[in-house]
Amino acid sequence: MEQLKKEIKTYLHVEEYDKENDIYIGTKSWDYGGPRGMFGGQVAAQTMAAAMLSVEPEYHIHSMHLHFLLGGKREEPIYFHVERTRDGRSFASRTVNAKQDGKIIYTMICSFQKPEDSPTTHQYSMPQVYGPEDKQTYEFFSSLKNEKDKRHFKTNYKEIFGEHKFVSKVAIPVDEKLRDSFKSINLVQKNGNSGTPNIVPPYILYWFKMDEDLSNTTQQLSFLFLGIFSDFWLDDTNAFPYMNGYNEDKIEITMTVSLDHSLWFHRPFRVDDWILFELDSPRLASGRGFLSGRYYSKDGTLLASMTQENLFRTRVLADDAITKFKFIKPPIQNDRSLDKTNLKSKF
Repeated sequence: MEQLKKEIKTYLHVEEYDKENDIYIGTKSWDYGGPRGMFGGQVAAQTMAAAMLSVEPEYHIHSMHLHFLLGGKREEPIYFHVERTRDGRSFASRTVNAKQDGKIIYTMICSFQKPEDSPTTHQYSMPQVYGPEDKQTYEFFSSLKNEKDKRHFKTNYKEIFGEHKFVSKVAIPVDEKLRDSFKSINLVQKNGNSGTPNIVPPYILYWFKMDEDLSNTTQQLSFLFLGIFSDFWLDDTNAFPYMNGYNEDKIEITMTVSLDHSLWFHRPFRVDDWILFELDSPRLASGRGFLSGRYYSKDGTLLASMTQENLFRTRVLADDAITKFKFIKPPIQNDRSLDKTNLKSKF
């Protein structure tokens, strides 16, 4: 527990405030995201961290469900009030209310489980993409001619809390025919090769990892970092059909803000190893966008899953804008038959 406390204080800036009443404090905010408040990934990770500090370390978090109620103020500390909902032999549950100025700004329910083996297991196969360091990925980037395409597909770096390095890059499908099924190299074209409007489906694939050695840290820290990453690329994915290709400059996004967010952890993993993120938006209606994502290791193991619903308000600027779509499920996902190459695999 002492190592976990130290890691949470060092990497997430959360520490004990009132031990007797299970209150923890977030001492630092990450100046990242939009102007409407704290970045949702920070909110998720710091709230999870407070819950973790209230359970024994042999319990690992397996799910969290977060509701955003008010925008957090970056310049003020957050106080996390933890309720020990239940402690069982295999599972433990916590409810956390995060407060500023005495008001609850978001609330989370999370569940922990002691690791156990299962004789049965299944999963869907990982999308067939080139690895983040395969030569085909570099060749694909080198083949791009348009500067906007190059900016989209280049390797990107961030510093979490301005301190810890994070790297990401767009994943490239093995099948060339599928490369136009997500944010494509035809991004800036109004029309496709057939002359029909070029509409970009709400679907992405990204490789990412922490770009530093975390081999001596706990598994819980990797779970917390994934909590941060789970809020990356969500608004962009909702926006693809309306802000790119044919609809570029024809529709304006007037507001986006997270409403609720859920994350499930299926297997242990390390965030300083490459992880593939597959994300799609199956539905946008009533001003709300629904997103569903999956996280895979390089060997194809499904590590975690996430969902989010966010407020997504728009204004149509042009009479010829196309505003209503029914997409075919992304072709990279369509084949759900048995992958016989994995019959002897353990996930």
